[in-house]
Amino acid sequence: MRHQANVVLAILCAAASLTTVGGCVPSEAAAPGFYALYVDFEWDEGYMKVADDIRATGIRDLLGRVKIGSTLGEAALLRAAQDGMNVTLSLHTGRKAFEQDAEKAMADYVEHIRRYVGRYGTGGSFWREHPEVEPRPVRHWLVWGEPNIEMLMPPEGVGRVELYARILKTAAEEVRRLDPGARLIAFNTSDGAPHHGSGLRPDSFYQGYVGWRRFIREVNDITGTDLYDIVGTHPYHQPLCPEEGGIITGVKMVRELARKQGFLDKPLWFTEIGYPTVYPRNKQVRDERQQACFLVRMFALSASCGVEQVQVMYVRDIVHAETIPGQGLTQRSFGFFFEPGKWKEQAVATRVMTTLIPDPRLEVMTVHEEPKGVYAYEFKGLDGMPVLMAWHSVEGVQEKRTLAVALHGGREATLVDMLGRDVRPITLTEDGKATVTLGEAPVYLVPAPADSVRAALATQAMRQVQ
Repeated sequence: MRHQANVVLAILCAAASLTTVGGCVPSEAAAPGFYALYVDFEWDEGYMKVADDIRATGIRDLLGRVKIGSTLGEAALLRAAQDGMNVTLSLHTGRKAFEQDAEKAMADYVEHIRRYVGRYGTGGSFWREHPEVEPRPVRHWLVWGEPNIEMLMPPEGVGRVELYARILKTAAEEVRRLDPGARLIAFNTSDGAPHHGSGLRPDSFYQGYVGWRRFIREVNDITGTDLYDIVGTHPYHQPLCPEEGGIITGVKMVRELARKQGFLDKPLWFTEIGYPTVYPRNKQVRDERQQACFLVRMFALSASCGVEQVQVMYVRDIVHAETIPGQGLTQRSFGFFFEPGKWKEQAVATRVMTTLIPDPRLEVMTVHEEPKGVYAYEFKGLDGMPVLMAWHSVEGVQEKRTLAVALHGGREATLVDMLGRDVRPITLTEDGKATVTLGEAPVYLVPAPADSVRAALATQAMRQVQ
C-alpha cells in the first residue's frame, strides 16, 4: 500500500511558516528532517570534532545537550547553526532531581525551562549575542528521557506516572508561554517495541517501573493529550534485527493506543534507537557490518509506517554511567565514527541512503514485507526518482528475486550496494524488471545511468574530506 505523508507534509509546511516572537526569524529549514543523530555538545568536544563528518553523512537534525553559558557547548551550538543543523534539546534536570524534595525540584525545573527557552528558543539571548549567524532557534524540546524507568526517580509515595504528568504539564505551560510556536516531544519512553521475553512488558508494572505503552496511556489519562505535539519512544530491540524486533509492530501499538485516546494527530519520533557492537549482557549485534545493515533497514521500516524522525544513538562509542546499583560503568559501542575522519560502516551506509533517498517519508510504497524473508520498499528518491530498496531479513540467507523497477524517463537502471562501493548497470527485462540477489545488506535499484548515480554518490563523499 502507498502511504501518503499528508500529516508530515502539513507539519513541515506549518513549521516553515511559524509566526515569530522577539524579532528572531526561524529558518524555513527548521522543519524536522527524518534522519537525526544524538550528539552531546559537552562530552569530549563531541560535535566540534566531527561536525564535518556529520554533515557529510547527509544528516541535518541533531538531538543535543548544552549547559547554559558553557563555552564548549555554546560554541558547538553556534557551529551547528552555521552548519544548517536543526537542534532538539532535552528539558531534563537529572534523574534524581525530584527524589528528595519534589516541590523544590519542580520550582527548579520551571527556572530551568525559562533559562533554556529564553536563551536558545525563538528570540533567545544566545541568538541576539551572535548576529553574525542566521538564527536557528531550538524549535523542538524533549520533555525528559525514559521517565518510565530509573531515569526519573520520584519521591516516596509518588508514582512515576503521577510525577511525569506534573512535569509534562509544567513544561507545556512554560514552553508555550515563552515560545508559542515550539513543539514538545513527550514520553520518550524506555522501549517502544513488542516484548521479547525479558524486561518490562509494554503494559506492565514492576517495582515502580512502568511498561512503555502503559506509561503513555496512564499519563494521558491524567493530562489529556493537548500538552504535547509529538510522541517519543526508544524502541531498542537488539540483538534482534529490526524486523524481528518489531519496529512496525511497535508503531502499530502506538497507533492503536492513539485511536483509543485521541492522539492520532501526533507524529511519532524515535528519540533514541541504535545497534551497539558492544553492550551489557551480550545485547549487541554481530559486528560492524550487521550494525550498518540493521540501521538502514530500520530507517526504511520506520519511514514506511510513517515515523516522522529517527534520532540515532550515538555519535561515538561511550562508557555509560551507573544507573542501577551494582551495575557499574558499561561499554556501549553505538558510535558512527571511530574518530574524526574515520567512519564506521553505519555512517557510510547512512551517507549512501541519504544521498539516494533524501527524505524516505515521501511517497512510500510497500513492495514486499515477508516475515523472515524479503522486504522491499519504493521511495521518492534522488531527483524525484522512484528508488527501490530491498533486502532479506534472515542472517546468512541469500535469495534471488525479480523486482519491478519504476523507470524514470529512460530504460536504464543502476544497482547500488549498501556502502556505495558496487555501483553498476543492471539488466532490465522488456517489462522493466531486474533480478537481484538479496541478503542482509540492502541494495538500491535506481532508474538512472550508472555514471550519474556514481557522480551523485561521489559529490556527497567529497564532503567527507573537505
